[in-house]
Amino acid sequence: MLTSGLNAVFNSGVNTSSSLDRAADIVGSQAALAKALGVTPMAISHWKSRGVPVPRCKAIEELTHGAVQRHELRPDIFDPPATAAPVSVEEGVA
Repeated sequence: MLTSGLNAVFNSGVNTSSSLDRAADIVGSQAALAKALGVTPMAISHWKSRGVPVPRCKAIEELTHGAVQRHELRPDIFDPPATAAPVSVEEGVA
């Protein structure tokens, strides 16, 4: 069952590995990302193939100031943020 869950992550159209690479680039390096999260660089490498632990997603989102969002890291758990429908000029006038 675990394998099917991971397949859902990687078959969802979002590349977790590239999202982690972007986070590392924003923070400075994979080692810097690991240090900021209190894990080893090897843990980050494992996450690229095994998936980012859910509790770490929010921390990565915060470290990157929202540039890498939790739904990019775990699309099997987090939905993308809802986008508000545009309000027409007529609707906005009272």
